[in-house]
Formats: sequence, C-alpha cells, structure tokens
Amino acid sequence: MSKVWVGLLGLLLASGCAGSRAVCPREGGRAWSEVKSEHFRMHTDLSPEVATKSAIELEKLRRALLLAWGTDFNPPGSLDVILLRNTSELAEFTQGRYVGFVSTTERGPLLVMSGEGYLLDNGPELQLQTHELAHYLSQHVLLRQPRWLAEGLAQYLETTHIKPSTGEAVLGRVNANSRNYVTRNGWLGIDELW
Repeated sequence: MSKVWVGLLGLLLASGCAGSRAVCPREGGRAWSEVKSEHFRMHTDLSPEVATKSAIELEKLRRALLLAWGTDFNPPGSLDVILLRNTSELAEFTQGRYVGFVSTTERGPLLVMSGEGYLLDNGPELQLQTHELAHYLSQHVLLRQPRWLAEGLAQYLETTHIKPSTGEAVLGRVNANSRNYVTRNGWLGIDELW
C-alpha cells in the first residue's frame, strides 16, 4: 500500500472523520474510539463496546496464529489497527481494491481493515482479517518473503478457526476461496503462475 493511502488514513484518524463515506463526527459521522489490548491499539468508528470485544477477539486470533510457528513464538510490541465500520468506508481510501492491508508507518506497523459492523463473526470478513494478521506475524519469522510465499502462507493461515466450544485453534482447513477459484477456472499452468 502506498504511503499516500497510509497518510490519508492517518489524516482520517487525526481529524476524527468517519461514516459510510468517511464523514467527520462534526458533519454527522460516527465518533471514533480507541481501545488498547496487550498487542493491539485499535482505532475505530464502531461503538466502544464492539471495539473492546473486537480487540479481545483479535488477541484470541493472534494467539491461534502464533501456533503455526511453535509455542515459543511471540513477537513483542503492539500493532496499530484501523478498523473501519464497513468496506464502503475502506473503499474510499483504496478505490475498492483492498478489503484490508498491512503497512508500516513512522509509528510502526499498521493493520487496516473493515469490520462490516462487527470484527470477528466467522464470516468472510474474518478470513480476510486473519489473512492480514497472518501477513504481519509472518514478517517476524520470514524476514524476506517473495510475494508467492507471503500470499500462499497467508492463504493457508487465513483458514485458522477457533472452536467456540473449546477455544481450540484448528489450522490447515481447506481454503474455500482457493478451492472455489480452482473449481471455476481450473488449475493454472506454470506460465500463468509466474
């Protein structure tokens, strides 16, 4: 993601703007809140209650993803998260090309995504949010990643599921998006892959 977009998102936060179309609270948009957890500092235009619950769920998801690298892996520090209320808000800053992304700013790493009204609800947004968090965490293990490896690893890890009944993390389920793509379009040849 270019620095221009990160700058625009930073300006959005600094000015307190948000809404279905990024409207400032003083112009009728929703108020922004900040919620801090052990590993995340979340800025969002969702309600403070939903933001707090989302931060707790993001911590659970982080712990589940850490299992991919063993029990001793636990990168230090915190991650700034901008959680926009929906994809319409995010699309204003990404021209609809991204539903989430990880970037680095002068303040450190930044995760930007939309919540569609709620952060972790086991829908398609959860898979995308898991994908972006996987990108961030894998950067602590594999310092140099070709794009095919970074995306392949994130696609594998995005299938992480936390069983509600036991809290157990399950890794390595079938990636439904990838399976559906292959079903519709067939396997790609080597020339197409490169």
